[in-house]
Amino acid sequence: TNSFYLENLDQDIHEYLLSRGLTNESIKAFEVGFAPSSHQQVNAINKELLSVSDALECGVLAVDESNKTYARLTNRISFPIRNHTGKLIGFGGRIIKGDRAKYINSPETPIFDKSRNFYGYNLAKEHIHKKGTFVVTEGYLDVIMFHQAGIKTAVATMGTALTELHCNIIKKVNAKVLLCFDADKAGLEAGFKASKLLSAHEIHGGVVIFPTGKDPADMVKDGDIEELHSIMKDKTPLVEFAIKHIASKYSLNVPQQKQEALKEVTAFLKTLHPLIQDEYKSFVAKVLN
Repeated sequence: TNSFYLENLDQDIHEYLLSRGLTNESIKAFEVGFAPSSHQQVNAINKELLSVSDALECGVLAVDESNKTYARLTNRISFPIRNHTGKLIGFGGRIIKGDRAKYINSPETPIFDKSRNFYGYNLAKEHIHKKGTFVVTEGYLDVIMFHQAGIKTAVATMGTALTELHCNIIKKVNAKVLLCFDADKAGLEAGFKASKLLSAHEIHGGVVIFPTGKDPADMVKDGDIEELHSIMKDKTPLVEFAIKHIASKYSLNVPQQKQEALKEVTAFLKTLHPLIQDEYKSFVAKVLN
């Protein structure tokens, strides 16, 4: 299937990828392809005498209510997802135009579990071992563009929040984590949840929230590599980020609200090591005034 998607990366799609800032080297390294119409994919599988039942089991094909077989990923740029050993376990797909969901992933299958895999980890793991840092971004293109900018420790979760199983991968390589999210509500909330989870697992690191209008993929495309590196240096430690985020939800000039904020912050701190709790008491007092 991946070979078929690569063969279908025609000149127009290739030009589109280049216009988004991807280089030919990146397109090749990340095996970016194109999933054509459902009809073409089903025909290709039948023509090559491939197993339809295998294609159904691994999520490439599905069956609709009228018992008709169809391809899940259609008219989308394809991003093969490989596990840490390089084994192909699923696909991500991105639309070029239209009002369908921007991204979709393969469904959960016996070989593809989103909660225990990072996109790009197969290419990033060697660099993560050397640098001791995971850079966790929001999407496939962000990962590719970060790698182009020389930040080869970048990976992404796939339509799921950071999980306990992701934490196990991070702890196994004894790495720190740098979370890179957008400044919108969804990005801030994702940063908060991930900060709480990582801190509870005694994983250290920080959060970088990209200012509105500063999309990392666009920055790489526009050649603003120096500014990208500069923004990423301005990180907030995980525990500090979580405390500030909790405080931001309350009107701290109202005594009852301040009390509620303190209650939530205290509950969060209790998930951390006692030494860390003590270290952050003065910081909490300062944030809550």
